[in-house]
Amino acid sequence: MYHKFVIALLLVLPTTPYQIVCVYDACTISNIDINRDGLYAFSFLTNETQTLILKRATGKRFDFSFLQIIPTLELIVLEHCKFEELVMLRFNIPASLVLRYVSLKHIRFHASDSTLKDIRLFRVPFNVIPRTVLKLRQLVDLEQCRSRMSHLQLSVLRNLESLANLNLSYNKIRTVTVDTSGDCCAQLRSLNLVGNMLVRFNFGVLIYLQRLERVFLGHNHIATINTQENHSYLPKVEFCSWKNYYLALVGDNATNPRPPQCHDYFANLKLITLNHNRLIRIDLSKFERMNVLADLDLAFNDIKTIEIAKGRLPISLNMSELKGSAGYLHDLSPDVFSETQ
Repeated sequence: MYHKFVIALLLVLPTTPYQIVCVYDACTISNIDINRDGLYAFSFLTNETQTLILKRATGKRFDFSFLQIIPTLELIVLEHCKFEELVMLRFNIPASLVLRYVSLKHIRFHASDSTLKDIRLFRVPFNVIPRTVLKLRQLVDLEQCRSRMSHLQLSVLRNLESLANLNLSYNKIRTVTVDTSGDCCAQLRSLNLVGNMLVRFNFGVLIYLQRLERVFLGHNHIATINTQENHSYLPKVEFCSWKNYYLALVGDNATNPRPPQCHDYFANLKLITLNHNRLIRIDLSKFERMNVLADLDLAFNDIKTIEIAKGRLPISLNMSELKGSAGYLHDLSPDVFSETQ
């Protein structure tokens, strides 16, 4: 029978010792000073190592390129580390990079790397998404949380052609601006802006994102929402509402309706969370062009009025799921609903 082995090695030096612990295909190196200790500790990594974790590592510049000889390496995690510059290797297989509580000035990536799919940055000292990250065309998942970022400009994401999930929760974002070129975010499915400092949100900046399915806006300070389009935006394709098409699909129609020869607004947007904000009044006609919107989370808002305009409701919205200021177990009182023309 084949048994994988566990290595636990403590290298004691005249100063603070660093530790190496390898369990199966994951190795953790702690308390290493790259400038002082060099790279000897990394010689214990095998060709079957899949995960490398560095804890409390320090140094001026650390180039990971020498690890490219490990064919199975798919995850690098740095926790509570301090470097001036990191240079990442070119991975051999689809891979992820995680930085948590890392003091860092610069990060660089291999120019020909097409395998790094997932980057997660938590409490890193950046007030914008690093420019080197924004050049990774193959990136699918990007997370940058609890940083000093104060503004999201969608145009900076143009080169991230494969980006599907963007998590910018718990930063200090106050504004979001549209990419007027229409080149941004063609594959984006999930946008997470939970826990920022938004006081208003214009869904018009997202109106043309054809694959967007989920928008998370909970735990902000949002008191005003709208869907105003930016008229400087020049879409490269024709847009129109598919509302009549969807109504015909569920209606008593003897013939099968044909989809319009245009692109629907908010074509795939099914979920919006606005819980724990400062909303008092909701005009549901603002969501009218979101034809597939099913879930609108309004829990923990002090909502006094929800306006319903005849014929201008989002046609897929589950009204019974709207929740009030007492949370998810509390349905909104019928008194808050008012009908308008």
